[in-house]
Amino acid sequence: MKAVLLGLDFLDLDGGLKFLEMNTDTYIPDTSYSSFDFNALETHLVSGGYTKFRLIYKSEHTTPIFVTRLETICTNNGITFEPVTVSYDSITIPSFDDGDTDFTLRLSYDITALIDDVYARDKKELLSLIFNGNETNLIPKTYFKKDEVTFDNLTDLVNNDSNPNLIIKKSLPDVEKTQYPEFHNLNTEEELTTIKNSMSVDLIAQEFKYNSNTLYNNKINDHIRYWLILCSDTETTIDFGGYKSPNALPLESQYISYTDEKLNNDSRILYFSNPNRIGKGIPSTYEITKVEGGVETVVTIDQLELGDTIKSINIPGLSDVSDMKELLDWNYSGPISDITYTTASVTVTLSEAVDEWFIKVNYTLDSTEHHMLVNLVELVLTSDADGTNLTFKAANELVSGDHIVISNTSIGEVSSIEYEKYTGTAIRLNIDPDNVFVAGTSTNGINQTIASSFIIFNYKQ
Repeated sequence: MKAVLLGLDFLDLDGGLKFLEMNTDTYIPDTSYSSFDFNALETHLVSGGYTKFRLIYKSEHTTPIFVTRLETICTNNGITFEPVTVSYDSITIPSFDDGDTDFTLRLSYDITALIDDVYARDKKELLSLIFNGNETNLIPKTYFKKDEVTFDNLTDLVNNDSNPNLIIKKSLPDVEKTQYPEFHNLNTEEELTTIKNSMSVDLIAQEFKYNSNTLYNNKINDHIRYWLILCSDTETTIDFGGYKSPNALPLESQYISYTDEKLNNDSRILYFSNPNRIGKGIPSTYEITKVEGGVETVVTIDQLELGDTIKSINIPGLSDVSDMKELLDWNYSGPISDITYTTASVTVTLSEAVDEWFIKVNYTLDSTEHHMLVNLVELVLTSDADGTNLTFKAANELVSGDHIVISNTSIGEVSSIEYEKYTGTAIRLNIDPDNVFVAGTSTNGINQTIASSFIIFNYKQ
């Protein structure tokens, strides 16, 4: 049996779910791993009497813990596991003749498959089917042209006050996402007509709505990704889980800016749940401690070279700090004083020019105000007010009153959370061994040791 993993996107609006699009070349990072429900797949494999499970995937798109989980399921049930990787830019897959007891699950794109090259690749194909079937209640109000035919039920727009009420997106895959999707705040039908008439044929316009009842920390939280395995008989489907995640920035006026009626690019992240870039790494001016011949020297992180030895910290109970799932599941009831200092070797260093939003965490330490700048996807080491019960928390989940670990002798209390554009160079490191973090310095601009070292998340190339 051959099967493909579909990522189906919906909006959870007041009037019910609205379908957006379907994806086949699926991206599964660490942060998405917990969204999968493997039980139905395991039941299907066992009850179907399958003896071989083949996984076709792109290693750059798929977290290793996802692959390992599938392998473990196979091992526990006496099923042979065969991983097959394809290149990052591949548009085809190897051909296999599946026997009656073989199950092949494909995560990567296949240009020879109708569902990939037609319905997933071009959003207009599914949308036109929905229009032709008189099922437009399933989607937001939409306008586009296809094969010289106009599809249009977008005649008026909701009033979203200062928020956009129209989104314009590419019909074909758009990896860069530097211009699209565009967001507009229109006031009249004449403005809507003008935009329609100016659109090229590769664009789709839809009414933009959000669910004010599902806001999370004042962030839009209505995008649903549903995982579905579709088998080659087109009748068998396997529910594989899903998730709902808030957008990165809150709906606050200081982050919303327009040029005329078009939302500026810097503000798109408030309304777009999957921007191409969300600011990875840490500022290049971050200070760490380099150790050479037993002598400690403070240097900025962008001065590090492969093989350098640096000061690091060891947190009890963690075997591999590159595994985000382990970090999120980890809890240590003991005190911060159990954290120890050691050294580590730099094995990977990457630098990238960024102009992105970062989280500015303002906190108080010894009655003095400090702040640290962290990217939107990082994890923070936190504790109770007495310095016990250590856990990791996503930086975008921090709120006033949380306590962040600064060193093995001190903690800071979060006073407020802001968002700030950082323009410069961001650095990402991998260090060896895998069970330590990079330590900061007492003079670091984002302050001291652990509170700034957690943001150098151990990167795996």
